[in-house]
Amino acid sequence: MPFDPKDFLRLSKDLVNDPSYSTRESVFRTSISRAYYSAFLICRTWLETQKVTFPKTGKAHKIVVNELRKTKVFMKLLRKTRAVADVLVKLRWDGRNEADYNLKKTFTSRETLNWIRDAEYVINSIP
Repeated sequence: MPFDPKDFLRLSKDLVNDPSYSTRESVFRTSISRAYYSAFLICRTWLETQKVTFPKTGKAHKIVVNELRKTKVFMKLLRKTRAVADVLVKLRWDGRNEADYNLKKTFTSRETLNWIRDAEYVINSIP
């Protein structure tokens, strides 16, 4: 059975809500990272149904955003508060990359929950 990328989002929520972890910072960072990947993989999977192909490299992240901007779904979603591609970009660069690479930054529960909500926004916007 194929992996369901929504499981990453469920994991993010479970981690944030589980007080048993003594190192909350690692929980927040992992939750943000997995929330991004949940949204990214759902977008990529949907685009693959639209006959878009992706390299097995980091370039796939940019291609997903560019393709979302080109598709009819993006045009339809412009009427929403925020364009899905733009939310995904922000989630990657300001959320996931900061959580994975910036060891000087401290994350909070509130900030983590905001990133999870952004991932949910992207996921819920994809047909």
